Amino acid sequence: MTKKEVTVFRASPVLTRFTGIRAGWLGHIPPKKRRAYKRRKMLFQSLGKRFKRVQRQADSAAQKVIRFTLNTVIILTTVVSLAWLGPRVFYAVFPSDNQVQTEELSGNFQLQIDREKLEKEQRQRISELSKPPYNENLPEGDWLIIPRIGVRSVLQPTENYEDALKTGLWLAPNFGKPGDEDTPMIVAGHRFGFKWWWQDDYWKYHSFYLLPDLEPGDTVEVISAKRKYIYEIYAGEEGMEITDYTADLILYTCKYLDSPIRIFRYAKLLPPAGDTPLSVL
Repeated sequence: MTKKEVTVFRASPVLTRFTGIRAGWLGHIPPKKRRAYKRRKMLFQSLGKRFKRVQRQADSAAQKVIRFTLNTVIILTTVVSLAWLGPRVFYAVFPSDNQVQTEELSGNFQLQIDREKLEKEQRQRISELSKPPYNENLPEGDWLIIPRIGVRSVLQPTENYEDALKTGLWLAPNFGKPGDEDTPMIVAGHRFGFKWWWQDDYWKYHSFYLLPDLEPGDTVEVISAKRKYIYEIYAGEEGMEITDYTADLILYTCKYLDSPIRIFRYAKLLPPAGDTPLSVL
């Protein structure tokens, strides 16, 4: 018995039971199955080629990313090195001709500031910027107007208060001016005045007869240089002297015809209602 015959004999139970295996063993594969086998073989070969192609493309993309990263690092390193070492190399090759200062500088370098003067100038600038708008229709000179009691009189800053009180209101010349916020503006007026004041409505416009009627919240208008300043009454009292110099405007008059008691009204300057250079900033 030959070797092949022995092999066939040993495999005979399997070959007898499974005819397909037997046919394949003997080389008798049907054409239909042979074609299916070839198709599967070609399919696996195609998938293998496609996988290899995708793998080559992935390797190529990774190489491009690595190459780009390395080039970027090299360029940045070169730029930073030139920016850091460039000036040193340049001045090492081309030294500057600057001369060293050996002489001491002379002069008074102590900074002296008059803070009080500086603060005063700053307040003046702020005061100029915060002035009410200029109005050509307003009257010339300085006027005091109290709408509630009808006062409308010229402010007279005379050295002798009696000269002003003969005809109207006296503006204390050594105190504040219209619009000042550092020093109060003080205005005094007769309450009863003179006999001829009462022959018509003169007393109503030029005296402080009705000054006691003013209450907190009432307004007082002051016209100066064709600008109108508005003040608001916030307090009042009776006494022999002024007690509140923080006010921007102080009005006072006698309580009785011959009496040391005075009637005082204190007012604060209100912000301008119209557009001013300061409100535009």
